[in-house]
Amino acid sequence: MQNKLLLISIGYLLALAPSWCVALQLPSRTQDSGAADDPFRSGQRGGPVLAPQEIPRKAPPPPEDAPQPLPAPTPAQLPPPLTPAAKRSVTTVVRPPQPPGNFGYNIQLTADVLTRIAGGDPETKDNGAVPGLLDLRWGGDTLAAGLWQNGRINLHLMYSFGDSPDKFGKTTLPVSALDDPNRAFNIWEFWYEHYFEYNNTWLRGGVMDYQRDFYRTPYVNELFLNRSMHIGAETGRLFARNQPAISIYPLTGFGILGKTLFSPQIYLLGAIYDGAPGPKSAQYEMPKSDGYFVAGEFGWQGNAEGALEGSKFALGTWLLFKNIDHWLGHRGDSLEYTDKFIKAPAFSGSPKRAALTYYALASLTLGERTHVFLHAAQSDPDINRYALSASGGIIVQGLVPGREKDLFGAGIAYNKQSDAFFDVYNTEIGNATFDDKTSIICPGSDPLDLAQCAIYHYELVYELTYSLRFGKWLTLQPNYQWIIQPNTNPYNGNLAIAGLRAQFNF
Repeated sequence: MQNKLLLISIGYLLALAPSWCVALQLPSRTQDSGAADDPFRSGQRGGPVLAPQEIPRKAPPPPEDAPQPLPAPTPAQLPPPLTPAAKRSVTTVVRPPQPPGNFGYNIQLTADVLTRIAGGDPETKDNGAVPGLLDLRWGGDTLAAGLWQNGRINLHLMYSFGDSPDKFGKTTLPVSALDDPNRAFNIWEFWYEHYFEYNNTWLRGGVMDYQRDFYRTPYVNELFLNRSMHIGAETGRLFARNQPAISIYPLTGFGILGKTLFSPQIYLLGAIYDGAPGPKSAQYEMPKSDGYFVAGEFGWQGNAEGALEGSKFALGTWLLFKNIDHWLGHRGDSLEYTDKFIKAPAFSGSPKRAALTYYALASLTLGERTHVFLHAAQSDPDINRYALSASGGIIVQGLVPGREKDLFGAGIAYNKQSDAFFDVYNTEIGNATFDDKTSIICPGSDPLDLAQCAIYHYELVYELTYSLRFGKWLTLQPNYQWIIQPNTNPYNGNLAIAGLRAQFNF
């Protein structure tokens, strides 16, 4: 059955290949290349650390003395309609060749200086963390590089450094999108894409980040620090047999992706990725044993010529083809409470062969300065620890007089445990056993009361941030986060974090 589903999905993606696309423009040091012919540039420059995008302003009305448009022709002035035979002889008109964009590079250095104000892990005394990322992007239009036309190359290298804010108390998704537990040099993305003029389609292959194109709302990833604002935990924290199962920062893998434009606003995305992305050389492999991560998204997005630039409405889904242990197979088993954490026993049931998630995105630009966004997602509750997620918020540009390019953001994110996972850890909590390392008392319990150790059903994140831009080379961004029931672990108190992001562009 798994092979049949996989063949059906791959066949579906290949059938879409003539109508696939993704056209990502790589900025150079001199100007933003190719933005004019790609309506999907605004707010879509992939990655967790790129500079916040300005909310587009409406064009001013024309002056009163501007030339008036010519009147519409009368029916008598119109040419006669084509006969059926003449219609069949008309050749399909394709988009004419576009002028080449730039080919260049961009270097960016970003660091988040974070301080714990309250809550979190009561045993941790260190209240400071500074995760950072140095990234280099190189590439652009192949014609501008003296090669063929309609091609684009992208190489994105990164080096993560600093320490993790996880020491404050682990959260469902990182409080800093820069956080990388590997702390190493890595090839984040390396791909080639080609544009096919006859049907307005792009096709890309190589190492790439799933969220560069999917499950992404304009402006949000570029502004907010907490990853829960960017993506739901059911996808951003997807594991299968204790291994990452999605190609997403900081661990990416090989994939094939395509996109088509049915109109300047309506698009269709389809892709297949390695189901177990690995570091270094493993990024370029897609063995059958890893399984496959298949994704699709259909949506409408305002383009640079419309009044709703930055607005987007989309429906998406992904399907993981892989043998996956599910939580229902743990029911009735004993649990083990070891050094602050409750640990699941060895899986004893029959694994499932696929996991399904679907999501909806909505974002809307209101007037000249305001942008609102919302996302919601549902996943398979028997497999995914987080079965439901939602986030929403508002972004305002130029809130302070005289600071027209600054951005203010306020957001809230919700990640809920699946009922199956919740039942395994709470209904069976009375069967827990302890080892010699256990010396932790759950909050509010003295002596140890297992009922007080039961996990919470959800985590809730609030974030306030303000981005101050100083020219093109420096952005400073104060930030405040309040996380209720972090990681649904009752041992950690509600966590308050204040920080400052500093970003340098070269």
